[in-house]
Amino acid sequence: MHVDGENFDYITDNEDVDEDNEDFEFSGTEEVEEANEGDDDESIDNEIHAGKIFTTTREIELAYKRYGKRVGFAVRKKTHRNNEAGFIRSVSYYCNRQGKPIENKNPAKQNKTNKYGCKAGLTARLIQGDKWEVSTFDALHNHLV
Repeated sequence: MHVDGENFDYITDNEDVDEDNEDFEFSGTEEVEEANEGDDDESIDNEIHAGKIFTTTREIELAYKRYGKRVGFAVRKKTHRNNEAGFIRSVSYYCNRQGKPIENKNPAKQNKTNKYGCKAGLTARLIQGDKWEVSTFDALHNHLV
């Protein structure tokens, strides 16, 4: 799917979570159970913020999924690549309502959408060759969660 010139792919609960672009839903899978480990309100509130350091992108993914589950939104992952060799330099996770709806000029073909242009999300970048730093974190949603 293309949104404002960006590529987003969606996965179901049965697909591998290490894919480059994903949309996470919470439906009782093992992955959700893993995301719930250590799930208490205080640790989640302090778990994600700009400047926070993680050792893997998987840690970032699980932390943001726990946060999304607690707040009440699904998470979309977008991976940015730095060069043609495919080295991942940054990862971004967004509210699944990020993006603008695709408008069709023919009202009869207009599809219902859940896109509201929500800016909630985070971006983490690779630093020191093996650490990931949350460079931006926006917790504000422009819709009900």
